[in-house]
Amino acid sequence: MKKLICLVIALCLCIFAFTACSGNFTGVSNYGGEVSSNGGFAVQKGDYVYFINGKGYYTDDNTFGSVVKGALVRAKLADIQNYGTETACEVVVPKLFYTQYDYAKSGFYIFGDYVYYTTPSTDKDKTGTVQNSIVNFTRTKLDGTDTSVIASVDGLSTPYIYAAEGNDVYLTVYKSETDDGNSVYYLYTYSVDGKEVRKSQAVSSYVFPEDGAYAYYKKSAHNEDLDEDEDFDEIYRYSLTGKEEVKVLSGAGMYTDEHGTGTQGVTFSFIKLTNDTLYLSETYVDTSVSTITRYYGVKLADFTADTTANKAKLVLLNKGTTDAANIFTDSSVYYAMDKIIYNDSTYGLVRYDYTKQDDIKSFGIEQLIYSSDIMSYTYCYDDGEYMYYYGSTYYYRIKIEDVLAKNEDVHQITYTTTSGTDDFYKFEIFGDTIMILNAYDPFYDYVCAYDMTTVDKLTAEDGKTMEETVNDFCEEFATADRAHVLKRLNYRVAVVSDTDKEALETYMDGSYPEDSSSS
Repeated sequence: MKKLICLVIALCLCIFAFTACSGNFTGVSNYGGEVSSNGGFAVQKGDYVYFINGKGYYTDDNTFGSVVKGALVRAKLADIQNYGTETACEVVVPKLFYTQYDYAKSGFYIFGDYVYYTTPSTDKDKTGTVQNSIVNFTRTKLDGTDTSVIASVDGLSTPYIYAAEGNDVYLTVYKSETDDGNSVYYLYTYSVDGKEVRKSQAVSSYVFPEDGAYAYYKKSAHNEDLDEDEDFDEIYRYSLTGKEEVKVLSGAGMYTDEHGTGTQGVTFSFIKLTNDTLYLSETYVDTSVSTITRYYGVKLADFTADTTANKAKLVLLNKGTTDAANIFTDSSVYYAMDKIIYNDSTYGLVRYDYTKQDDIKSFGIEQLIYSSDIMSYTYCYDDGEYMYYYGSTYYYRIKIEDVLAKNEDVHQITYTTTSGTDDFYKFEIFGDTIMILNAYDPFYDYVCAYDMTTVDKLTAEDGKTMEETVNDFCEEFATADRAHVLKRLNYRVAVVSDTDKEALETYMDGSYPEDSSSS
């Protein structure tokens, strides 16, 4: 009887402790509306922007309810756009949203009433060490309830993507298994209840879509009779919702004259997967036939289960010219098969048009814009409409259509120093608003929001050029005194942790005491 009483008391204490830990957090309500973006560190849903509250670290305390920095928060977009005024933000999910996977391709997703994300494990091993190098693929309802782990993988850099079909959501990860002492990689797809619904064949390389229902992977073909791998490749289309995988290209020998000959076949390499086109290259297995790499594009809608028919749909974009290595890179802009734009260190912004590749003068290459400014900037990425650059502590952009029209209309979209780190997601854009991490003190790795049209709205001051006016504006905005620093801090969009509030107070008192006017 005493044992029973003790057991009941212990059980009650456990329930009380769990309730106390979870019950301290009150979630948000009113989280309806359509999702207009997914992935990255910020997603718009209805009137709100949901975003990761600055850069946390995997070693931080990840107890549910205790996380502020790195948690999921939200603010009304209309409030964010009151630039320079303190924005009301509220915590949505007090867990650490964190990954070490490619920040240009990862992030969190909202489907229906749930957010899907990655977070370090809080489990402990037998020695009591937190196993925070294990990533938990997790979902939580937007009111802060119903948190569940879909899958766990050892490795915070594990590649992943979430996808939805109707009301069903799926997780696909790329991870390895040990086979006879060797690491073999596969794509695994899980339903939200953690059930494995599909596993690919052994994968040698893969590419996830920017926005689509299929990934593509390649593997070495397998000779069933000899039970050994061939030297040529096969490409498969893999459903991210667990439906099927279909072989869409075979690198077996005896191609047509346009797509190669050589009885030993070819290997493939992925270059870029856009919303409607797969760009890839092929190289002969038998180098005595040719050592040239050739480049192709194929419309995704043209793929069927007939690999022979699919070969005929490959568009030969380049036969292996000396410029091909500069043209067909991951950083090129694949606006269309005949409109590939790339940054050339000598000629500036250049267009490649495969339909003119046999022209003995141009070989399909056309100089579009030569700009010493653009050439001095670091190219970031394109979003299908703009190309983005970073230079002299500011970000710039230019419309792709302006580039194609040879119109050098570059716009400065930030006017203060912002992110000084590469280990966070690329900036997010909502209308004229840019949301970007600011890693400099005293912003302490929180997100700031700026109006991208601010510089465009400036007019040249009397006796000054436009360039001088812009420089003066940026210098005045960056004035190093207490009033200006506090003003810049109002561009921060965040729920600031108590630790960072204390750090800010110490920083300001030490660097810009209240009786100071400038430095």
